Order: sequence, then structure tokens, then C-alpha cells
Amino acid sequence: MRLWAVASLTVKEAVRRKAFLALVLFAVALVSSMTFFSSVDPVSKLRLIEIWSHRATIFFAAIAAVFLGASSFPADCDQKRIYVVVSKPISKVTFFLGKYVGFMIVVAIFLLVMGAITVAYVRIVKLLGGPMIPELRARPRVRPASIGGEGGVESVKEELRVYGMPPGTRILSFAPIDVSALGEPVLLHGVPSVRSFVPGWTTGSLAVEIRGPDTPFARTIPIRHGEPFQIELPLHVTTCPRLLEVRLSPSTGDSVVGLRDVALAGSRRSQGPEDDRIEGNAYPEAREVRGCAAGSLRWRFEGLRAADFPETVSGRLILKVGGIRNPYRYSARVRVVVETDDRSARHEAEIEVQSNEWTPVDFPRRILEPGRPVDLHVIPTDPDIRLVGRLDTLVLFSSDESFEWNYVKGLGLIYCWILLVLTVAVMASSILSAPVSMLAGIVVLLVGTMHEFVGEGVRDIDVSLARAEEAHKHGKPAKTPEGLPPWLLESSRWGSKVVLFAFPGSKTFDFSRFLLNDFAVGADDLRRALLAVLPRVAIVVLVGLLVVFFRDFG
Repeated sequence: MRLWAVASLTVKEAVRRKAFLALVLFAVALVSSMTFFSSVDPVSKLRLIEIWSHRATIFFAAIAAVFLGASSFPADCDQKRIYVVVSKPISKVTFFLGKYVGFMIVVAIFLLVMGAITVAYVRIVKLLGGPMIPELRARPRVRPASIGGEGGVESVKEELRVYGMPPGTRILSFAPIDVSALGEPVLLHGVPSVRSFVPGWTTGSLAVEIRGPDTPFARTIPIRHGEPFQIELPLHVTTCPRLLEVRLSPSTGDSVVGLRDVALAGSRRSQGPEDDRIEGNAYPEAREVRGCAAGSLRWRFEGLRAADFPETVSGRLILKVGGIRNPYRYSARVRVVVETDDRSARHEAEIEVQSNEWTPVDFPRRILEPGRPVDLHVIPTDPDIRLVGRLDTLVLFSSDESFEWNYVKGLGLIYCWILLVLTVAVMASSILSAPVSMLAGIVVLLVGTMHEFVGEGVRDIDVSLARAEEAHKHGKPAKTPEGLPPWLLESSRWGSKVVLFAFPGSKTFDFSRFLLNDFAVGADDLRRALLAVLPRVAIVVLVGLLVVFFRDFG
């Protein structure tokens, strides 16, 4: 009860000190941003407003946390208020902790009010902009449970790689056709056996090319295991006086096709091939030819409920695309197959992907069956292609959440980060002066912002030290590429690692990446933020309370 009394007094003190006037400045800064974005296209304008408001929210909340948290307790000591408190029936630890809780409430109020201003402003911009402004969306992400592959897949650390390859070709040579002997019409027919390195698939397509005529004949036909196919040959083929070369190749990347009883058949009789050979990627013993894919990437989703998705399930896929022989290739056409694990429902499509760019993927909701895992396969359709994927390079979206509710969750991410800044500033003020305590809070903020940059620097130092050590082993001077002594780099590395371990990076709490991609903040995102902050906050609070407990205020 006494703790809450101190906390409420702390909030009232913040009001008395006109701390909430910063919210007016925030609103003015947000509205004035339209002056700078007036000439920007509508889509970019919305994104710029969202980023502007996000950065401004962090800035004003951090300023409030640092200046209020770092100055209050030293001011109580300087103005002798702490001596009045310790003479009352309230412990100094309770008083200090109460002020900390009060500042937590003040920062929460700051964030909620700034969030309300931002959402209202963005809604007004959307209302005035009409259909030119994109919809305000919050799409919950559904991540795959696992990633694997079928066929020839290469695993390198956390990545899976699949390659294209030249397809196999069955080549049959026929003597020139005697139409009068065979009878019209003349058909090319045969019986295929179709399988795939993805179990359970017995359909595909066959590329048929006939060489010999002045104008080659080419066609792609669908085939199914054990079902005969036939193609009527045009006049310029049946009247060709030269040897006919029939080339049969799987045009579906994952197919393995065998062919029997291939012949030219008329109404009177049939004509078999004079020569039968296989080229390229094949299983010669079984007389089977393979398609152009060495394997497929497969992501598996579990526990999907149809009720959680719209009629058309949408998602995004990002792959690294490269050429096997062409080093400058960065795009490819791939086959996407979505199916249940028992192959009872399946959807296929071909999409164009660019290297390291998100590509939309969608399929009908009917694929989702109760209790059945869903597999999404990505298969090369080109022999000169290399695809690289990871577990996190595919995501599906369930039905949209409320934008406002998602913004509240995003403020929760920001609050976690600002809470750490506030905690360091408040607890430092238990023993340090107000300016130094403010500096401590600002340092935490800067470390979080530069966390990735510092991490890259540490990795570069690791490489430099490894090279220096290798040179020393070979009897050469142990110099680093930077020309600095190894002991200095070693000290810098360990100091940086301690700082990186002590304080988390801002990426975990970065709400802007959700706004820019129309992502919903999920429970896992909030859990990661809490796990990154709470242990550190608990340690800093414990140290601060111990200092206050043992500190003599006279």
C-alpha cells in the first residue's frame, strides 16, 4: 500500500513538473511531418509517417525515462526530502522502489498517449487519402515447423540448397513415314511410367520434339502414370522424306519418366523406332529420364486451421537465387506445390522469384484439412539454377488483426526497451549524480541502437586476430591488417562482447519492421522481448535496491 502511495505521488510529481507537455510537442512534430511528405507518393507517405511516428515515440519516451528517472532521486537527496521520508514509517527501499514503479507508469502513459495520437493521425490520413493510401493491415504470421528437402538437397549450416541440372532425353529414331502404308491419321503414342523424388506424385508433363522436318514439331503434353498418351502428327511431319528424331524429355522438374510401346501408329498398322537411346540425366538401366530438378525445398506447417485463414491463403517467400553456369543470374521461375502430407489435396503454380526479394505465394484454403500437416515444395524449373532457403524464408498469413490492437502490442515492444533505459537511469541515480545517471541511460539507448554495428565490428576483429595468430604460427610477425597490436584488439573485443552481452540490441524491440511489412506482432515476438529485458531489469533493480538499503542518508 505504501509502495503504491509513493508511485502515485511520483506520477503527480511528473504532472506538476509538466513532463506531459512533451506529448504536445510529439503531436506537433507528427502533424508537421505532412509538410515534408506532401510531394511523396501515397504508399511511401504512409510508410514515412509510420516510421516518423515510431522514431518520435522512442525519442520522446526515452527522453522522459532518462531525465525524469535520473533526476528525481538525486533531487530528493539534494533538497533533503529523503531525510523526511526515512524518519517516517516507510523504508527507504520502499520509497525508492515506489518512485521506480511510478516512473514505469509515467512512461507507460507516455507511450499509450503517443500511440493513440499516432493511430488517430494515420486513420485521418487514410480517410483523407481514400483508395490511394494502402489499407492499414496487421497480418499475423504463421511460421513453418520445419524445413527439409526431397531428392538431391545440400545442407550448409542453417541453409538448404537445391540445384537444377540438364534434363534427360529419350531419343527415338524413325524411318520416314509411309502414310499410305500406315493409314491416316498418324499418331505418336506410348505408355509412360511417372514417378517423382517427392513420394506419391504420379503425374507430370512431357516435352515432345520431332526433328527432321524443315520446321521442327514441338509440344508439351500432360502425362499420368500408366495412362497411354497420343499426339496427332501434322502434315509437314508425316510427309518429311528424312529420318525423324523424336526427343522426349520431362518438362516437370521433379519427374522421373519411363516410356514403353512408343511407336508411330496409323489406322492400319504401327511403325516402331529404328534406334532408341538416352542422353543426359537418366537411369539407363531402367530406361528412365529425369527432369531438370535435382531436388526440392520443402517447408512443413503443422496445426493450421482453415477457420483462421481467408478463402485464399497468402504468404511470402524469399530465396537466394543464382546460376550454376551464369554467375550474374538473380531471378528464376520455380514450381510451387502445396499439399497435405497424405497427398489428398494439392495445388500447383509457377512463380517468378528474384534473389533476396519477397515474392507472394498463395493457394486455396481447401488445402487445409483438420489435423493434417501441409507441405510447401519449391522445385527448380530450369537446369541452370541454384535455390537457397532457410526456415524463416517462408511465412503464411492468417486473417488480419485489428490495426489498433496490433499497435498496442507494438508499443509493448517499445516499452520493454524503454523500461531497460529507465531502470538503468533510476538505479544509477541511487549512487551517482543526476547528469551521470542520465548519461548511463543514454549509453544503454545508444548501445541498443548500434548493437548490430558493434557486433559486426567484433566479428571483423575475430578475423583479424585469427590471421595474426596464423601468421605467428608460421614464424611471421603477428600483425593485424589494421596495423594495431593484437593485445589492443583483444582487449577491445572482450570489452565489446561484455557490453553486447549486458545490453540487448534494439532489433528485438523494433516495431517499425512490423509496420513496414504489415506484420502483426505475435506472442513469440513479445516473449522474446520480455526474455531479453526482464532478467537484465531484475539484476539492475536488485543492485540498485542493495545500494539504497546500505546507503547511509544520515
